[in-house]
Amino acid sequence: MTLGETLEDGVDLNKYSEALKKVGVNVLDAKGEMRDMDVILNELGEKWDGFGKTTQTAIAQTVGGIRQYNQMMSLMDNWDSVKNNIKIATEATGELTKQ
Repeated sequence: MTLGETLEDGVDLNKYSEALKKVGVNVLDAKGEMRDMDVILNELGEKWDGFGKTTQTAIAQTVGGIRQYNQMMSLMDNWDSVKNNIKIATEATGELTKQ
């Protein structure tokens, strides 16, 4: 195994990359570098509702693993809300903390 084929915890990056590539989401850019996670998740989230339950489950189990599978399903099932909350947070001006 060479550098970049595993994540820091030893998980095989190729497994995730291939699973997502099958549904049209690239983990790596044209130079072979890892794309930003928010871009990857957004692409996956935009396509999520178009997948059948079996495909969704397979992706969630591959990406999230056995322990995080439910969280991955929940994240993707609620992607529109997640995007909205991220937008609200990034546009926040800190008015609530002013006294």
